[in-house]
Amino acid sequence: GKTKVFWGEEDSGLGDHGAYSPEYKAQMARMKRLMKRVRLSNGRANTLLTEEEQLIREAHREMETLKEDALNRLEDKTERYKTDIVKLETKPGPPGPPGPPGFKGRNGNRGAPGPNGYRGARGRGGAPGIMGPQGPPGRPGKTGPTGAEGPPGVQGPQGPRGSPGRDLYACPGGISPSTHTRLVDCNTHACRVEVLHRGRWGTVCDIGFSYDDARVVCKSMGLQGGNPFLGFGANFYNSKVRTRPIWLHNVGCDGTELMLSHCKKHAWGQSKCRHDRDVGVCCFSSVRLG
Repeated sequence: GKTKVFWGEEDSGLGDHGAYSPEYKAQMARMKRLMKRVRLSNGRANTLLTEEEQLIREAHREMETLKEDALNRLEDKTERYKTDIVKLETKPGPPGPPGPPGFKGRNGNRGAPGPNGYRGARGRGGAPGIMGPQGPPGRPGKTGPTGAEGPPGVQGPQGPRGSPGRDLYACPGGISPSTHTRLVDCNTHACRVEVLHRGRWGTVCDIGFSYDDARVVCKSMGLQGGNPFLGFGANFYNSKVRTRPIWLHNVGCDGTELMLSHCKKHAWGQSKCRHDRDVGVCCFSSVRLG
């Protein structure tokens, strides 16, 4: 059969009748010999690489052996040197003659004082001395107890006649079921303002309470205007009020509302006031006392 060619076309060496020319055959023969040499060279190269790796491994083993032998010899020599040094150490000679006495040292520091001795016997009393000058006066003594009450004095003359008194009026109180408002604990100054909410009567805090708020309270009671009394709870304390809630706080009326619940205010019962801040109102329509 034909030999495959790795360059050019396979029929590049064919003649006119389809046969290889002599030159082409000679070239192919040379090429085969060259390829054989290349294969032989590759085989030798692989063999040489294998031999080189083996020689390198053997050289490493020899180096490790030489290193270990050198370390062992060095340790042996070190031990011998140590032994020789110990042998060469000199032994101490006999003691020499005693030297001359030294100079006298300085006096030492004074020692600490010893403990006190026992107390001696009491001596005899001496003759009295000359009287000294008089000393300064002493401090005043404590106040003595209060004496008994004395007899009543003589009655003094009658004083002048006073000016005629004036009539006293009490602020009007009461309850208005339609507006859920009432005025209680009334006196000549004011009445405590209370409102009904959820079936319970409660007080109103005086923080932010104004004349417009007092006007609405009096209007809800059917009265015409009034004055606020701040701190009514602190001035006119009633122990029964402690069990009542403080319903309203920061009431802000403009005077046109019919009752306090129609005014601007905080939520019902949401107040940090105490009952000494309960507000009072005195409406203008009054009731005469006596």
